[in-house]
Amino acid sequence: MMTLIEAENISRHYGLRSIFRKARSFAAVERVTVRIDAGRTLAVVGESGSGKSTLGRLLLGVDQPSHGALRFDGRNMLSLSASQRQAMTRDLQLVFQNALAALDPRQGISQQIGEPLLIHGLSDGKEAARKALEMMRAVGLGAELATRRPSELSGGQRQRAVIARALITKPRFVVFDESVSALDVSVQAQIISLIRSLRQEEGFASLFISHDLRVVRHVADEVAVMYLGRIVEHGPVQDLFAAPAHPYTRALIAAIPGRQQVDGQKVDRLGGDPPDPANKPAGCAFHTRCPIARTICAQLEPPSISIDRDHYAACHFAGAPLSTQSLASL
Repeated sequence: MMTLIEAENISRHYGLRSIFRKARSFAAVERVTVRIDAGRTLAVVGESGSGKSTLGRLLLGVDQPSHGALRFDGRNMLSLSASQRQAMTRDLQLVFQNALAALDPRQGISQQIGEPLLIHGLSDGKEAARKALEMMRAVGLGAELATRRPSELSGGQRQRAVIARALITKPRFVVFDESVSALDVSVQAQIISLIRSLRQEEGFASLFISHDLRVVRHVADEVAVMYLGRIVEHGPVQDLFAAPAHPYTRALIAAIPGRQQVDGQKVDRLGGDPPDPANKPAGCAFHTRCPIARTICAQLEPPSISIDRDHYAACHFAGAPLSTQSLASL
C-alpha cells in the first residue's frame, strides 16, 4: 500500500512561564513516528493529556513540530508556503468532538456543509447547494433538515453534519478527534458504522483519536497507545487486543466494562494520575504507576521492542506476566 502521511521522529514542545521559576518547556508529543497508508485507519488511544489531539493537529499541519519530519503524499509539509498549505487543506480535514461548537448557530445545516466547496473554489453557489444535499443523504440526513440550525438537531444529527462538511471536498486524510465520545452508545454505533462505510466508499486515510477502546476495536486497522507524549505500543488492532505487550495497554483494555482478564491474566485497574508532563519521571515515564516496574525502569528509557510483525512496545519487560513475583527470573 502507498504511505499517504508520514511523521518521522516528530516532537512538539510548549513553553511554560512563571514569575517564580525560570522559563521551561514540556513535550506534548515526543519523538513520535507514524505512517498511515491510503484507505487505512490508525487509532490513537490514551488518557487525557497523553498527546493524542496534539499529534492529530501536527499531522494536519495545524501545528508545526518543534523537531522531526512530516510528509503528505511524499511532499515535505514543513517546506510549503502559506498558500500551498492553504490549498492542501481540502485534502486534510478534521472532525471535531463538540459538533455544536464546530457549527455556526446562525446558519442552516446545508449551507454550512456546502461552504467548503465555495472556500476552495470547487463549486459555485447552486452546485454547492446541490452537492450539500447529496452529502446530507450520504450521511443519513434528510433534505427536510437542510434549513435547520444546529440547535434544532439532535447530537447524532449534528455529528453527521460535521462529518458531511469534512468529507464534501473529498479529502484524502481525515482526523476524527473524539468524534463519538459525547454520544450515547446507540448513536455511537450508528456514527461508527457511517465512518466505516464512508471510508470504504471514499478511500480516505484517517486518524481516529479516542480514549474508548471499545470504539477503537470496531473502527481501526492499527492502534497506537500514547502515554505522556510518547507511543508506548503500536500494532495491528487484532494483535494488540489479543496480546497487549505494554502494562499500560493492558490496564486500558482491562478498563473496558465487562473485561476482567487480559491475555488470560487478571489485571487491576490503573491507579493514580499521570505525572506532570513538564516534570516527567526519569527512565520509563510509566514506571510510577506500573505494576511490574523494576529498578531499571526508573533509570533507563526503554527502547521499542519488536513483539511480532508490525507490533512494537516500549517496555523493558514487554509481554511479561503482570505478577511482579514472576519477574525474578527475567
